[in-house]
Amino acid sequence: MMLWGAVAIASFTVALLLPASAAFAHAGGTVPQARLSADGPRVLVEWWAAGDDVSDIGVGLDLLPEEASLAFQGVGDAYPTAEQERRFARSAELRAYLLDNVQVIQDGEPCDATVFVPDEVIVAGVRYEFICPQQVEQVSVRITLLHDRDEQYRTYSIDGTIWSEIHTVHHPEHVWDATLVPATKEADGLPLLVAGIGLVGVGGGVVLWWTRATVGNRSGGQ
Repeated sequence: MMLWGAVAIASFTVALLLPASAAFAHAGGTVPQARLSADGPRVLVEWWAAGDDVSDIGVGLDLLPEEASLAFQGVGDAYPTAEQERRFARSAELRAYLLDNVQVIQDGEPCDATVFVPDEVIVAGVRYEFICPQQVEQVSVRITLLHDRDEQYRTYSIDGTIWSEIHTVHHPEHVWDATLVPATKEADGLPLLVAGIGLVGVGGGVVLWWTRATVGNRSGGQ
């Protein structure tokens, strides 16, 4: 959880550098994140997004009411019940959607994919496992999650090094070089992300507060 919190701060910093219409694609939320790692022919992708974004997938699949996504945006209190979230998480429709919208491609061919979806998917995210024909060196990673919901959605991918890419509607696929990731990749990424958390966290919080306050004032004045 500490790592994902650091990733959220890092991705918010990147979002601030993007055009406003792109950075705040849905309710001023955090940019979805994907963390990549590899072991032999296997690639792991851990994908996480804010609760309103994940529940919006359920809305699009007619598995959750629209009010559930709005609740995570601070509009109303119709959060999904534990049973609704469990049905959503275990649905074949969600699994098919997740598999259709994330691919790892080696030598022009998609690697075999499995997705693991916890019952608490709205807050916990999902984990993919891709098995490629050969040892993973350079592969293409394609992520189009949520692009069908809003063309301004994007996913920010990292691997624990200084490498990062942003998957957008117009550029959803990027080449990832797994050979540049140190053997201790799980530990290496954390110091890079945690460095400067105090400064970035305070600055990001102020900007986010100001953005939401401004929107709220404008809405109240209409």
